Amino acid sequence: MTDNSDFDPSSLSGSCVFCRHVLSCATAFVALLLASLTVVPPSASQPADLDNLIDVTLDDTDFDGALWGVAVMNLDGDSLMYSRNSRTRLLPASNVKLFTTASALDQLGPDYRYRTTVHVDGAIRDSTLHGDLVVRGTGDPTLGHEDAYMESYENSDDTYDVTAPFRAWADSLKAAGITRINGNIVGDATIFPGPALGRGWSWDNTPYSYSAEISGLVFNRNTVDLTVKGTSIGEPGWIQLAPDTDYVEVENQSLTVPSRVDANSDYDRPLGTNTIRVGTLVPAGSSDDRSMAITDPARYFSHVLREVLTEEGIDVEGGTVALTSEEDREQVPPYSTLERIASHESPPLAEIIDLINEDSENLYAEQVLRTLGTERPVEDNDLDEDVEPGTAEMGVAAAMRTLKEARVDTSAIQWADGSGLSRHNQKPPLAVAQLLRHMWTHPTSDVRDAFLGSLPVGGEDGTLSHRYRGHAAARGRVQAKTGTLSNVSALSGYVTTNGGTPLAFVIMCNHHLNDTSRVQDAQDLIVNALARQTW
Repeated sequence: MTDNSDFDPSSLSGSCVFCRHVLSCATAFVALLLASLTVVPPSASQPADLDNLIDVTLDDTDFDGALWGVAVMNLDGDSLMYSRNSRTRLLPASNVKLFTTASALDQLGPDYRYRTTVHVDGAIRDSTLHGDLVVRGTGDPTLGHEDAYMESYENSDDTYDVTAPFRAWADSLKAAGITRINGNIVGDATIFPGPALGRGWSWDNTPYSYSAEISGLVFNRNTVDLTVKGTSIGEPGWIQLAPDTDYVEVENQSLTVPSRVDANSDYDRPLGTNTIRVGTLVPAGSSDDRSMAITDPARYFSHVLREVLTEEGIDVEGGTVALTSEEDREQVPPYSTLERIASHESPPLAEIIDLINEDSENLYAEQVLRTLGTERPVEDNDLDEDVEPGTAEMGVAAAMRTLKEARVDTSAIQWADGSGLSRHNQKPPLAVAQLLRHMWTHPTSDVRDAFLGSLPVGGEDGTLSHRYRGHAAARGRVQAKTGTLSNVSALSGYVTTNGGTPLAFVIMCNHHLNDTSRVQDAQDLIVNALARQTW
């Protein structure tokens, strides 16, 4: 067993191997006593060469200057089998999603659903709504997102229309006798008071879908999907948008190149604008796809809804209004006084969390964390006065209930957002392992099954579909969450040994300068070695 979290190995460069081993074990023993875990030394049931293999893998000169944090836990015996820097706070990247999804499932339940409602603020006379149409957002991340509704049309010849929910609302309006609205389309996104980006997010990521803005109203993941198709060589490509909207302006600087030339994706959106510049080189007869984030999601939602209503034969005389603050909310009468005329219900939380963990959906994770802070706010004198329901801070405060049940030392972690995009997140590998142990033994079987079932399976699906294909031992038996930022790679989850022993493992690497694939190869080698064990 190795734990380098409390001393500098370089200071022992002149010592014998035995001395280094003894001091290492003694240091680890103290750390593990503090963690209230049982240490299992190498024995007949845990070959010493497993520890050696992990050490050699992590000590490779390719990783000089990098910092590894590892925790491997036997879930049958509730024991920590291997530890390296397991109490050291590291950047977990998307492993933060494990904390977000576990806490949401634990406190909201797998069957929780979002409901977005449509209300009329005015009288209906002569086929006209004399007033505004108001959409009340509840933070649903799925509305208009193809992947969230794949099951409903995967056996159909039809392709998914991202505006399908809006067209269903148009049908409801016409069924109520409304073919004209002389007021505005009002989007109420005030359930999440902001800000639209997570704390510590990199501003230069904001044009891209993985850094989409957070809002009480979400449509198509707050992105526009672009397809650039090659035309005649030397001519601009043809660009198709989904949804087909004028909310964004597209500057087409793309170029069609000969088919022997590789495509070169080039997309950008200047900060604070909804102008998308496309400079992609696309071969003739080919196409290139990209989702780009928009800014001001509530206005985007209302704008596209207005466009769809018009296409469906409902005249809208007014414009669009986006409500994003509590002061804005005062512009709308209490919803109890308004007639609800349509609604949209999301898939259950279990399916939403499948997408968060399997595909690493950042926006979904941010929305779910804020939903937890809305539905289960904390009343605590220790919280700052400005921590409101619907914020990431309140979501984290609520999630701490689950972490305390998991026996995680919450004073040892720093938690800034729901997705792991923020570099303000700091979590020790031991805390991640303790959370995994808690979810493995969760007293509510539906919660346990939903969490475990959301993790990608090695060599089969999600972010692990391309990994473990050459590792017969781990393929199909490892379920884990990946995490990747610049110079950061993490992998945490479960694997069962050949002998049938379930293990939780956490393998984090910070400050590496390698290609990410090199770090992933090291992680996969370790996990495969765990899977090969016969105990």
